[in-house]
Amino acid sequence: MTSSLDGLTVVGVIVTYGQRYELCRIAVEGALRSGVDRVVVVCNGTPNTSTLLRETRWPPGTLIELVDLPENSGSAGGFRRGIEAALLGTSDALWLLDDDSDIDSKALVALRTAVAQSTGRYFAFASLRASIVNQVKVVNGTRSAPDVGSFMHFDIGRYFHSKPPAEQGRYIEVPNAPYGGLLISRSLVERIGLPMEELYLYEDDTEYTARIPATGAQILLCRDSVIRDADAKWINSAVSTSGPEAASTSGPERLLRADDETRLYYAVRNRSWLDIQRNRRHPTVRFCLSFIVFNVYLTLQAVRTRRWRNYRLYLRALRDGVAGRLGVMSTQALKSARESSAEQPDSEGGNRGA
Repeated sequence: MTSSLDGLTVVGVIVTYGQRYELCRIAVEGALRSGVDRVVVVCNGTPNTSTLLRETRWPPGTLIELVDLPENSGSAGGFRRGIEAALLGTSDALWLLDDDSDIDSKALVALRTAVAQSTGRYFAFASLRASIVNQVKVVNGTRSAPDVGSFMHFDIGRYFHSKPPAEQGRYIEVPNAPYGGLLISRSLVERIGLPMEELYLYEDDTEYTARIPATGAQILLCRDSVIRDADAKWINSAVSTSGPEAASTSGPERLLRADDETRLYYAVRNRSWLDIQRNRRHPTVRFCLSFIVFNVYLTLQAVRTRRWRNYRLYLRALRDGVAGRLGVMSTQALKSARESSAEQPDSEGGNRGA
């Protein structure tokens, strides 16, 4: 594999879904401007977007490969197919990107520079996602990456072992990273395999990239490589993303206010499964306390706000996560979970439509 700054060949991998042609087109154009050699776009059960991308007049010499999936296989299935297609070529590295990526003009240059300064065939560098609050806090030194003793990103230990902000360098080692913005060497991909389809949606990138340090390699967050999300995070859609309300809204409260129940289910089920897996063999007091405190606080917030619908769906997702019931939840099963969670109306506006 070539390791020089100019010789590194990179293939971009983008997964899109729904009616998001304009967002995807901008992401593809951004990747091409950044200097990728070719782009693989997975159309995740979205034939209209595939047709529009095929009809788009790209600059001469542009190499774009479209992978059409008959139905939406989630982010796990989409990136699995995209990575498989990318490996069929000869590129040295893969740059995984979300379909709403607003890519800074120097994002890939910064990652190439990082690769040029590294040694070895197995490397992984993550772009800074400006919309991911916790990632920005890690870069600023005001928060560390989630500890193994945390549950649903809540760590009771932080209240007893608070540390002053630490100055961070250009590259910060992290235990995992999102798909979006991850530049990973072909050799490392071949070593860790493909994403776990059973997770379907949410936290599949956490599970996938956590395999990297497990092999002895590192994931380094590159603060000079910046990517912004053109589309808002779903978990923030029910609350203000700025001002005092956003600052005072906790993780449990955001779960109770989330307006997309399908995404809520997968996010809770998969995160709880991951946290349980990390602590199953040797559960620590820290993890047990984090688990108890988080769930007690969420229950109290549900009682206070009377948001029973999301609370009961949370409990269903938590049970499935603890039991290891993964895979795609059938439409009927999700509908049953919604109906059971709708037996008691929310305090604001009665029963909301599913």
